[in-house]
Formats: sequence, structure tokens, C-alpha cells
Amino acid sequence: MRKNWTDEEIRVLQNNYEYVDTEIIANFLNRSYHSIKNKAARLGISKNSEWTEDEDIYLEYFVYENDDNISKAAEFLGRTKDAVINRLVKLRKRDSSVSF
Repeated sequence: MRKNWTDEEIRVLQNNYEYVDTEIIANFLNRSYHSIKNKAARLGISKNSEWTEDEDIYLEYFVYENDDNISKAAEFLGRTKDAVINRLVKLRKRDSSVSF
């Protein structure tokens, strides 16, 4: 059965979606995971946040010290493994294009 979204539920979603795990929001609002994902998409809310300089520094250090466990870096940063891999590729391209 379909349940209409309240203004309060929408505010909770807008204020938390980028930073809080979707399952946690779903449990809190008593809605399904897919309901949360679909409503966020309809509202134009994304989990894709910009990478910070601190995250880039961590990744550069991580790769220098411990290149074998991308999953560990992803977990630490609260990002997906694919997001970390894509960012590492971008950082390596950026670094290789610097000339002295």
C-alpha cells in the first residue's frame, strides 16, 4: 500500500540523505529502502558529495602506504569502493599531468 509523504518526512530526507545510510533513514521513517531512493531521486537529492582536500590527502597517503585494500579506504571515508577507485584514477591523472 502506498503511503503519502509528509512534509516532515521530506525534511528528514532532505537534511540527512547525503550523509546518513539509506537503510537507517528507511528504518527511521518506516519506509522501504527503494521508497527512500526513489523519493530522493524525485527530489533531486544525491549522495554524491564533493571530495574534500582532506579526503584527497588521505587517499594519497593511503595509496603510498597501503595500496592493497581499497575497501578499507572506502569504509573509512564513508564512500563506495567504486567512488574511491574513480577518485584515485582522477588524482593519478591530475598528478601525472603536472610538469616541472
